[in-house]
Amino acid sequence: MEEWAMPRAPVGPRRPDSRMIGVAGEHYVAARLALKGVLPIVLPAGHPGSDVIAEAGGRAVTIQVKTRAATNPALYDLKGDALRADFLVLVRLNLWRDPRQRPLRPDDPTEPIAWVLSLKDAQRAWKQGGYPHEKRNALRIPKVREILNEHTEDWDQVIRALN
Repeated sequence: MEEWAMPRAPVGPRRPDSRMIGVAGEHYVAARLALKGVLPIVLPAGHPGSDVIAEAGGRAVTIQVKTRAATNPALYDLKGDALRADFLVLVRLNLWRDPRQRPLRPDDPTEPIAWVLSLKDAQRAWKQGGYPHEKRNALRIPKVREILNEHTEDWDQVIRALN
C-alpha cells in the first residue's frame, strides 16, 4: 500500500453499520425517483431537515429519509416535532429479521419497501404513533400501519408536487 493511501475498514459479509444502512435508504429513494424521471440529489450527511432533493421542471421538493434494515422494525428513529421536509420516506430494506422475534421465514419480504408520506401525513402519523422521549424519539409502526399502507411506494405524490 502506498504511504499516501487512506486506510479503510474491511468490506465484507458483515452487518452494515447504521450510517451505511441510512445511505442505502437514501440511494433507494434516489433510484426510485430517477426511474420516475425525477432528478434526485442526495445531500451530504448531516444536512439539516432533509436527505434528498427531488427536482423536475425547475421545481424542487425536499425529502427526509429514515431507513431500517430488518424485516420487522417496530420503531423508526424520528424527531416528529422537527419534521420540516416536504416528504418523509420510511424505507425498510428487508435484509434480515430481528432474531429476538423469530428467524427469517421463506415468505418474509426480501425486496425493499418504502412508505412515501407528505409532510401533512407524516405529522398525522407522528400524532398517532409518535413516541417522544428524552433519549430516543421514535415512530411506532404498529400504531400507524393504516396510514403507511395508504402510501406504500406512493412516488406519484412526489411527482404531483413537482407539477
